[in-house]
Amino acid sequence: MANRFAVVDVETANSDVSSICQIGIVVYENGRLTESWSSLVNPQTDFDWMNIFVHGIDEDMVADAPTLDELKPTLERLFTDTVVCSYSAFDRRAIGKNYPEMVQNYPWLDIMRVARYTWREKFFNHGYGLANVTETLGIMMDKHHDALSDAKAAAEVLLQATATENRTPHDWIDAVRYRAPKLPTRDEQAINEDGDYIGSVCVFTGELSLVRSEATRLANDAGFAVAPSVTKKTTHLIVGVQDPTKLKGSQKSSKERKALELTQKGQNIVFLTEQDFFDIIQSD
Repeated sequence: MANRFAVVDVETANSDVSSICQIGIVVYENGRLTESWSSLVNPQTDFDWMNIFVHGIDEDMVADAPTLDELKPTLERLFTDTVVCSYSAFDRRAIGKNYPEMVQNYPWLDIMRVARYTWREKFFNHGYGLANVTETLGIMMDKHHDALSDAKAAAEVLLQATATENRTPHDWIDAVRYRAPKLPTRDEQAINEDGDYIGSVCVFTGELSLVRSEATRLANDAGFAVAPSVTKKTTHLIVGVQDPTKLKGSQKSSKERKALELTQKGQNIVFLTEQDFFDIIQSD
């Protein structure tokens, strides 16, 4: 297993992390691509127009696609005797929400953590999102927001980091897990560096059920940095209830419109409702 890893990436039908509508997996052994697989998935749930806008997959495209249950044997085959990787914790959460045993039975590695460990200063100012990291490292992406393309790009990030640090994929699991916590200055958020979403940046828009300070604290505990506006660093946008009087005739807030604009340019931003956000940061 030491030199074998699989990278999985998913796209979702709506803000529910379990609503997988596409999945892509690449497998590498000793630094060489040995298998590449992807499939559309019928999530058996509704599609949100915002998700369709991001990845272009809709109900008609998946009408005859297999369900995730039908694809489960393929996932198990590709994950067996393998370090399973994803870029950020989102894809692991998506798999785990459907099949908890797949998170429990296989070793998982977050490649965003690897990038942050290896090139912390290089990406600190512009963020650790996949689009920014791959562009800076000179990694070509065939198609943004396509599960297989994103999985291949994330794998290339891991390969470059592995060469830089001279580690095996299994070595990386311990390397990124055990790091001395960085003490925040007075002006910094107290971000939990052991949180699953370390390196990720979220933005809140709209009214939340919690006061913003409490929502920020929960996000920080999960490893998120919380920013006041959508930028090239943003990886997650959490959408609360919008006040129509503040939308100036639009159906979406300025933050939502900015996030959608950036996704069209290739940036990977996950759109979540408040409840789905709290679900992913509080689940195991």
